[in-house]
Amino acid sequence: MESIVSDPSSLFTVASLGTLVGQTAIVLVLTNVIGYLAGTDFDKYRKWVAFGTSLLVAVAAAAAAADATAWKWLLVPVNACVIFASAMGLNAMTPTNRRAQQQQVASVENPKFFRPWV
Repeated sequence: MESIVSDPSSLFTVASLGTLVGQTAIVLVLTNVIGYLAGTDFDKYRKWVAFGTSLLVAVAAAAAAADATAWKWLLVPVNACVIFASAMGLNAMTPTNRRAQQQQVASVENPKFFRPWV
């Protein structure tokens, strides 16, 4: 049987984590791992941790740039917002989805790994 990924070490590389998709994955995974370990009491802080992680990832990307000009540093907050919105899911920001998520009740006995942030 042929493997889908021929070289597992090429799944996550420094270059792939430097892309928008890689940075979004970093924010999504870190926020959900921290939230899963902290439990349901962490849910009210989940979006702030995700935004803080997005800022750190955007700063790291600007610092790693070969030509880190002042313009790149000025774009860090904008890039952080793009990373955060991508990790959160742009469709989750619509008022219709927000009301639907507020009506859902989280099960304390069986916490989910992926939980809504808004």
